[in-house]
Amino acid sequence: MKAMKAMSQSERASQFKVLHQAGRPLVLPNAWDAMSARVFEAAGFPAIGTTSAGMAFQAGFPDGERLPAPELLSGLARIVRAIAVPVTADLEAGYADEPSGVADLVRQAVAAGIVGINLEDWRDGQLVPLERQVARLAACRAAADGAGVPLFLNARTDVYWHEVGPSATRLDHAVRRGAAYLAAGADGVFVPGTEDEFTVRALALGLAGPLNVLAGPQSDASRLAALGVARISTGSGPVRAVMGLLAHLALEWKTRGTFGGMGEGAIPYGEANRLFDTGGYPPRPPACTLGAGRTHSESGCSPEGGVAFVRRIGSRASGRHGANRPIPTDVLARRTVTARPVATRVGSCPNGARCGSRAGIRGLDIPGEPPPPCTRSESCLRPAPPARCRRMAPAAPASLFQWAARRGPRSSRPGPGSAHRPRRPDFGR
Repeated sequence: MKAMKAMSQSERASQFKVLHQAGRPLVLPNAWDAMSARVFEAAGFPAIGTTSAGMAFQAGFPDGERLPAPELLSGLARIVRAIAVPVTADLEAGYADEPSGVADLVRQAVAAGIVGINLEDWRDGQLVPLERQVARLAACRAAADGAGVPLFLNARTDVYWHEVGPSATRLDHAVRRGAAYLAAGADGVFVPGTEDEFTVRALALGLAGPLNVLAGPQSDASRLAALGVARISTGSGPVRAVMGLLAHLALEWKTRGTFGGMGEGAIPYGEANRLFDTGGYPPRPPACTLGAGRTHSESGCSPEGGVAFVRRIGSRASGRHGANRPIPTDVLARRTVTARPVATRVGSCPNGARCGSRAGIRGLDIPGEPPPPCTRSESCLRPAPPARCRRMAPAAPASLFQWAARRGPRSSRPGPGSAHRPRRPDFGR
């Protein structure tokens, strides 16, 4: 069967734009390098953003446009090469005052494969004058259009982030700026720094475009969806969480001389290595457009066997992950799933017991491992033919994320700052 072509940059940009829907927000994890981006992609996220703070930290610089632009662009290119889903980049304030300088950076980001950008209106310790920021956004739009890519231009206003003016005036100020940015060619408005429900709802109602907010430790995606949010970013939260974990490990090694923390929740070496074992960087296998209720043949996918495609994560025998849930088809459509030969039930087990309590239901099995054994009788099993659905990126083995399930929610475990909450939500950028 003829395989479908991989998406072009313009197609990825169009797909990314469609993901912004008020009431059904896009949860956008913010990566800082190829490794973090690949982990987020393997978890099933349909798009990845970057964090300016994380990208600066990993290169040895503080945040705030201190990372040299060439290093920023090379880092973005590595992330784009490592994953197949759309990537949107935090370009901070554009590394320039003049619209022409910002437009030049946008052209270079688009050349690196980026399909969306954030551009903020805070520079040199103050808000950029409205007329100047409108001109800068218009230059970004013209640069992207000139490159032939429908770039998603996310205009950030820092009215709340930097607490500009009296609190009673910030809502009107943010809406006024957001409306002007949308009129200048922005596709969405990013307003970090507030989780107040009245404010968030008023912003969503007052802006004629998708509203992006920044998740904090107390954020809830379902509640933000009800308020009309279209996109939820994680900012520097993930990279700072990783830094906190490293600090805990270092403290254990230094003060106790023990190393047990490295084993708690660590991804096994083989599984971590398989995340990147795709024969080098893309090209990736072509995308499959399998949709709900459609078969491989209807979707243009190219199975090489006949194994049922929709698999289940987890094991009924062990109850791992608390799962046994079908993988959503919109997630499957963005992942490469290798269905290796598994044992399937074809008859009755002795005494009428169910066979295959593990066989045939461990989704996303690890290639090269033997099928899980039947817990009853081998006589009722037969191997199913192998199949490979050609998709955009290799899926993570189900067990890759067992460590996270075993650890439980972070709020139930001690960590850096767990005994102290800052006065203002510690969002991070």
